[in-house]
Parts: sequence; C-alpha cells; structure tokens
Amino acid sequence: MKATLAIQPAPPLQRRQPKESPREDGRICTHCGTANRGERALSGSGWIELVLWLFWLLPGLIYSIWRRTGTKTCHACGRRDLVGLQTPAGRKLVREYHPDGLPPAPPPPPPPTTVRRLAWLIGGPVLLFLPAVLLLDVF
Repeated sequence: MKATLAIQPAPPLQRRQPKESPREDGRICTHCGTANRGERALSGSGWIELVLWLFWLLPGLIYSIWRRTGTKTCHACGRRDLVGLQTPAGRKLVREYHPDGLPPAPPPPPPPTTVRRLAWLIGGPVLLFLPAVLLLDVF
C-alpha cells in the first residue's frame, strides 16, 4: 500500500473588516462626557528629554520611549479620564451624558505635511550629532 501526501493550498488571507462605526473604538471622558478617540499625551518634560539626549545617548533614548507611551487625553478638557465606549462604565456614561445618542464623529485629522516630515528627516540627525560635534570639536 502506497502512502500519498496531498498538499493543499493555503486558505486565502482574510482582510480586516472595517469597523461598522468610527465610534466602536472610541472613548468617553468621565469628567466632561465628550465622546472622542482621545489625543496622545506626552508624559514628562521636553526639557529633561533634550538634556538627556544632549549628554547621554542611552538615557535619552529610554526617556523618549517612556514619554511616547503616555495615555490618551480628552481633547475637550485635557484630562486623562477616558474609558472605552464599549465597556459597562462607558455605556453608563453615554446614557448619562448623551440620552439621545452620540453625535456624529468628527472627521479624522489631516496627515502630517511633507514639509513637516522633511524637517524631522533633516533636523533629527542634526540634533543627534550636534552634541558630538560640539564636545569633540571635530570641525
């Protein structure tokens, strides 16, 4: 008796289905009741980050990564008290602040401009190597 090995093609990749509503992954502020996705807030101080980058590369890198893992804040009041709309607390707040239903979602913000990207591309390496140039007096 011969054993045969049948190779079957892999199933096609499934694309992520778009969300039914832009509010599905939204949040609601527990302080003011504004329903939004929240804005990324940086923790810590920009001045401390600059000093760490100027003098010590590794602590500057660690501090920068820590700053960018901050929580989201409400765009209306600036507080960090956001809960998901699909959580029990979020549903309770929606009933409390918006008894007639949520207002339509605002349009998403525009993507960064080419000039802004170019400034980061050029300015980033300059700021990174400026302390070395000044300290080593290469030029």
